[in-house]
Amino acid sequence: MVNSRLSVLIADDEDLARYTIKILISRNHPDLDVVAEAANGDEAVRLVNEHNPDLAILDIRMPVLNGLDAARNIRKNNPETAILILTAYEDFSSAQQAVNAGVNGYLLKPVTPEDFAIRLESIRKWRNGPAVLDDTEPDKKKKLTWRLERATTYIRAHLSEDLPLDTVAKNAGISPQHLSRLFRNELNTNFVKHITERRMDKACKLLNKTTLGIAEIAERCGYRDANYFAKVFRRNRRLSPGNYRNSIEIKLPPTEES
Repeated sequence: MVNSRLSVLIADDEDLARYTIKILISRNHPDLDVVAEAANGDEAVRLVNEHNPDLAILDIRMPVLNGLDAARNIRKNNPETAILILTAYEDFSSAQQAVNAGVNGYLLKPVTPEDFAIRLESIRKWRNGPAVLDDTEPDKKKKLTWRLERATTYIRAHLSEDLPLDTVAKNAGISPQHLSRLFRNELNTNFVKHITERRMDKACKLLNKTTLGIAEIAERCGYRDANYFAKVFRRNRRLSPGNYRNSIEIKLPPTEES
């Protein structure tokens, strides 16, 4: 019987970023064990050699040795370790080069529980079957999963832009019809609903973390008409954008009892 527990290394030069990933794991994935943390790529390579984790999560921008170079070293010396690259929106084009470093996928910052769960499922499939990265005898189903990951990562990086199906499909390297089937079969949703949900997630974060006006938030989430954005937001979140922001603001932190 295959051991379902996975050991994890997290490498990021920002303490808060590593802490955030650890909290996400502890709250949602009790079957994962964080066995090591690194603040730069060189340290990550050394700790992978020392701990031989099942999964290494590497930020693309790190001092001493960046995430892609660290991934190449890890893939060469620890071929059984799965690798996920952490990347911000502005680094997305660089992250696309990560396939040449032998990575298993991307995690776009800020990492959401949903995206992490999707990547984790792909990691488990990779570990329990033929390696996706071996193109000599590609596993057809796993290759399609990889295409879907490329599509969803592209979507998150371009939420402020128009996202027609054919454009996203071209980026993923498959036909529009094929991409639509992947959304239905693997995510149990359709292309348009997935984009809308990601845009609503982004809107909620901007309403929560910034003082931007509703029109500006609408534009950053890909809506040119603020009124239409508000209508979509209300339909999906059961509150208007303004009321959602107010509901956050009136929540006071708990006080300590003396």
